[in-house]
Amino acid sequence: MKKTIIALSLFPSLSLVSTLNAVDYTWTGATDTDWGTASNWSPSGIPNLNGTDNATVNGATVYTAGGDLILSTGSTLTIQGSGSWVQEGGIAWIQASGGTLTIEAGGSFDTGTAGNYNNTGANTLNIGGVFDVHGIELSLDDDSMTISAGGNFSTTANFIISADAANFLMTGGIANTAEFKPNGTSNATINGGVFNASLVSFDGGNASKINLGGDGRLNLSGGDNFQGIFALGDDDYVNITSSTSVLFIDNLDEANKDILLASGRVRVNDVNSGVIATAVDGGYEFTSTIPEPSTYVGMMGLATLGVLLVRRRKQ
Repeated sequence: MKKTIIALSLFPSLSLVSTLNAVDYTWTGATDTDWGTASNWSPSGIPNLNGTDNATVNGATVYTAGGDLILSTGSTLTIQGSGSWVQEGGIAWIQASGGTLTIEAGGSFDTGTAGNYNNTGANTLNIGGVFDVHGIELSLDDDSMTISAGGNFSTTANFIISADAANFLMTGGIANTAEFKPNGTSNATINGGVFNASLVSFDGGNASKINLGGDGRLNLSGGDNFQGIFALGDDDYVNITSSTSVLFIDNLDEANKDILLASGRVRVNDVNSGVIATAVDGGYEFTSTIPEPSTYVGMMGLATLGVLLVRRRKQ
């Protein structure tokens, strides 16, 4: 029995040792731009982001291919406003398995020759600067991704939200992707900024939607791409939740606009009515009949005045 108790008591000690060994590295670039040069960091050394260390970059940093960059749970990589990170020199991947990547306003993270940013765990992406991905696709599984004012997410790949546990929130900035594929989740929200994509593709076989609110704008290329919105199920749609949000589908004629509305691919507050379609610049803008906030205030004021007048007459 004593041996068992002693063995179990070792685990907290091992955890404490791991925590004490964690290092917060800050980029100095004292020698060159190479991520792998120990003297470029303070303290001197190379960050181990596989769940151990944290790194803050505030200058031009080049990661030379030769092994994947691992970003795991317990580690953070922060690109500050004066910082940049890019991979060069060959094919390697960024393997994100639960760590946190934060790109502050003015900072940039470019996968370069890495091609793909591979999410394999509950990774967190906070994008306030430039996040540039080169590859086949970027997929959120158990991940969280937020684009805020000043953020710029750019990829020639498809952007996929592949699981119910994933969350995508855009409150500002700009996003440019190929296909936008929010499959198997309703946690895709554009409440600000401009999201540009070739089309929206709901082809995961689950009821999915994009909530388009605030002053968010979603621009789609349209044309022959399924009127701009492809869906397998009846409950896959773009959901307009604000009077100031706009869905624009380019290269859309009147006949295909009617098909889009009849199929319920664009709705207002989850209801297949209240959508306003306006022909603009060779396509259609879809907005809603939701009253402006000022209108609500006016309506409440009139209602209050009416109640007061009724009470006065009764007196």
